[in-house]
Formats: sequence, C-alpha cells, structure tokens
Amino acid sequence: MLPLILDLHLVTRPISQFEFFLETDSLVDVLVNGRLERTLQLRAGRQDIRNLPLNGGTNDVELVIKDDVGRVQRLNFSNPVDGDLLAPGVQQFAYSLGVPSADISGNRTYDFTQPILTLSHRLCITNQFTLGSYLQADLHQQLAGLERIFATNYGNFVWSRSLNNSFALLIPKDSVRGQEIGINPSSGGYTTRIDNLGFGVVPNLSPYNISTVIIDAPNLPVGMDLGNRAIKILPTYSSGTVVRVGTDATVFLRGVLLNSDGEPISLQSAQIVAVGDRNWQPVTIFTNRAGKFATSGLKPGRYEIRLFTNPPALIPFAIPSDAKGIYNIGTLKIPSK
Repeated sequence: MLPLILDLHLVTRPISQFEFFLETDSLVDVLVNGRLERTLQLRAGRQDIRNLPLNGGTNDVELVIKDDVGRVQRLNFSNPVDGDLLAPGVQQFAYSLGVPSADISGNRTYDFTQPILTLSHRLCITNQFTLGSYLQADLHQQLAGLERIFATNYGNFVWSRSLNNSFALLIPKDSVRGQEIGINPSSGGYTTRIDNLGFGVVPNLSPYNISTVIIDAPNLPVGMDLGNRAIKILPTYSSGTVVRVGTDATVFLRGVLLNSDGEPISLQSAQIVAVGDRNWQPVTIFTNRAGKFATSGLKPGRYEIRLFTNPPALIPFAIPSDAKGIYNIGTLKIPSK
C-alpha cells in the first residue's frame, strides 16, 4: 500500500496587487509599517486587502498567515491602501428625490412644494485614483462638489470629503462670518472648519442615528456667541442637514443692579428678556454680593431684567446700535413706585 501523503503547505497566491487567496480558513496578523495592528480570522477563498479594517493612508502592509496546522507564510503589499478607494470596474451611486415630512399629532404630513434632489456617484479611474461627485438641491439652495482620492506611497490626498452617505452643511451666521470655527475637535485636529475659505461639511453621517456635532472657536472675539456648541442631528437616508452656526449676539454686557433704595441686589438671579423679539432666548444672569453681573449673548436693542424677587421686579435698559464687544452699562436701578 502506498503511503498517504498530505500536502499541508498553505497555498496563498496573489491575484492582483490588492488581492490574495486562502486555501483554508486562516489566522492572519496584519502588520502596518512593521507594527502589529490587529489579528483577523479569515475564511478560505479570495480576499481583498482593501476590505480589511485598515486605517486610511497606510502602506507597507505585511500579512502573516497561519493555517490550522501552524504553517506560516507572509505576504507584503507595498502599494497604498485606502478604504475610500474603489476597485477597478466598481461604481458607487445613490440618486433620490423626496420631500420634507413632519409628524404632527401622530399624523405624518408631506410638503410636496419643497422637493429635494440628492445625487452621488463615485467610480474607479485607476487602482490609486477614485473620482466622485455629489449634488443636493432644493428650490432655494444647492450644494455640489467633487471628490478626488489619489493614493501614493506617502499617503492619500483628498481634495474634498466623500459624501457617500448623509452629511451636515455648517454655514456661519453673519455675526461670526470670517471667524475660524472648528467642527468636531480631536487630538488630530478638526473634522472640518468654517473660515474665510467657506463653510464646513461633516460627511458620512449614519442615517436615522443621532449624531452630535461639536462647535469649537477658541479665538472667538469677546461678545460673539456660538450658541449651542453641541448640536444633535438626526439625518434621514442620503440627506443633507443645514446647520446655522452662531447667534446674532455681539455684546458682552457688564453692569450693577440696585434696588429702589439704591442698595446692591446681592446674590440674586434674573433673566434678561428682549423687548419685542419673541424669537430671542432669555439670558440668565447672577449678581455677586456687590450687585455686579456680566453676561454674553446680547445684541443692540431694548431689554428688561426680570428679577426673581418677592415681589418680582423689572428693570428696563437698552444697548445702543453701535455697541460691540464688552459694553459696560453702568448702574441699573429698580424704578421707584
């Protein structure tokens, strides 16, 4: 009887510069630039390195492949790798036309007078170059752009962000226009910025999931106000959400509150309410022992300070039209009856 000879050698044959083939289920160590990034359990069959969970811009990827009997082979991929690059012959596209909806008293209504068109298309030009374009438009405003991803051995260069999914468009109000505002700060910088070059775009938001956009402006001049710095967004499928960044505030107000007898109103809370402007949100203030207070979030106009005293008291005041930055209003006194 001839002896049974088993060839236990793992045959791992490259198919292209990004692909390889596993004859059996294998444990694969992924080393990027000589450093172990992760270990994966891959099933037998054709594999594509671009489908592995690697960081964008990596190169010099080495795969250490171990089969179930402990044999080891190594594959090296010195070509650039990026999850946003498409394979040859592959296109990604999404075209949609819809209208806004609202849920009123449990009934969903649709506004057919405000159609929204969303177009997105990406295609592979070469193994290292993917080109894409996008458009979102309604009857009042339009957003269009071009995405170009070019990979080299030194990393990947992106001229504009990919909008393969839902996104947020952040536009500054006139009061903060021209200021540098960072969006979603992290140790590596910002996701996007609002500056003199234009507005910011936060791409790839997950539809029907709440995303929080963090607004940061460490060099904002005194008196300007960003308003809510943590904005929650719930996008629908392949949608764009316009976020207006900043408020109309330009004044940082200082002053002293006195009662009708001329004594400081000490350690008291109050609200500043805009007269004749129902859309302006009240601003809460607190006085110290000397009756002094300070607050941002105001603009030129007429106001009332509503004191939470017993009985309640009102102090009217006005900020002149040319006021900007720090404005000291001086002493404000409760009117005598």
